Parts: sequence; C-alpha cells; structure tokens
Amino acid sequence: MFSNRTEAGQLLAKKLEQHHDAIVLGIPRGGMVVAAEVANTLKTQLHALIVRKIGSPGNEELAVGAVSLDEKPVWNTDTLRVLGLTPEDMKEKADEKIREVRQRKELFGAKKLPQLEGKMIIVVDDGIATGSSVLAALQWLKAHSPKRIILAVPCAPSDTALRMRSEVDEFVCLEESPFFGAVGQFYRDFREVKDDEVKGILEGTK
Repeated sequence: MFSNRTEAGQLLAKKLEQHHDAIVLGIPRGGMVVAAEVANTLKTQLHALIVRKIGSPGNEELAVGAVSLDEKPVWNTDTLRVLGLTPEDMKEKADEKIREVRQRKELFGAKKLPQLEGKMIIVVDDGIATGSSVLAALQWLKAHSPKRIILAVPCAPSDTALRMRSEVDEFVCLEESPFFGAVGQFYRDFREVKDDEVKGILEGTK
C-alpha cells in the first residue's frame, strides 16, 4: 500500500531511472501527481495527456476512438467495422469530446504537446482498473508514431495488467492483484486531486 500518490510516483520513478531521454505524459487528474515525481526524478519533460474517449453507442466503456490535445479524433477502425459504424456516424459524439478537451486545456493551461514521433514516451496514471481510458490514450498516442511507449502505473488488476503488456513496449506496475476492487484500495491517502493542483504541476508551481 502506498502512503499517497507522491510516494507512489517516487517508487515508480526508481523503476524508470534509465529513461532520461523520455517524455513523461501524465493523465489528469490523479495521474499528474504521480507523473510529476517520475519527471522530476528523470529530469525530463512533463506534459498532460488530456484524452477523452469516444464511446460506442450504448456502451461508453467500449472506445471507438479518442481525442487529445490536437483535437483530431483517432478512430479504432476495427471496432467501428465490427459495429457497422463509420467516423461520420460518430461525428456528434466526437465533436462533444473535442469540446471537452478544449475545456480541459483551458482549465489546466495545458500547452501543445511536443513532437512525439520517434520519441520514447512514458504514460503515467495513478492506477488502472478496467483500463478503458488508458487504452483510448494509447490508441491516440500510437497514431503519432512514437519510438517506444512505456506505460507506468502503481497498481492494476492482474487481468488488466496482462492486457496492457500486449498494448505497449514496456509495462511497469508496482502492484498487480487478482483481488482488485478499486485503485483507491492501494493508497492510505487517495484524496481527490483538484484542478488547481494539476495547474500548479503543469506550471511548475506545485
């Protein structure tokens, strides 16, 4: 069990110390606190990976696409095909997610992401449960052709961890459990992270 997200980030950073040339992308809100510790240890860039999942009709957990900071939808063409859908069918939902991304960019003062193509990227969250949001983030990221993707989290269910290993070049997880109830069970202090805290991290004033 971790004392809080800060400690989890410090412990996670020890597993990533060799990756000083990576760009760290934290998933707001809680993931930014963990990611800040990783980036601080590696002395590397930290950015917010603001991603909104485009859920399928009738099943929001099944991602058919994702939108991030560049506000361009990335589609899971295989899933669309199985569902008999096209990007045009999902335009209204995609536009909604683009608006949400814009709102979060303004809220957090998030800057444009640096060039990702050919770069090593470390994606950090404070834990994974079902993994649907992280998978949407990874889907979006892969479309930008990074050299290598490392997904780093403090905790995850064993079955989700197994799936994530097939999605990235490297998966780093401190605690994997077959008896997973919620991410919060791995933290003594799992308080809600406020928007101002995320803004402070991104502005370097945390």
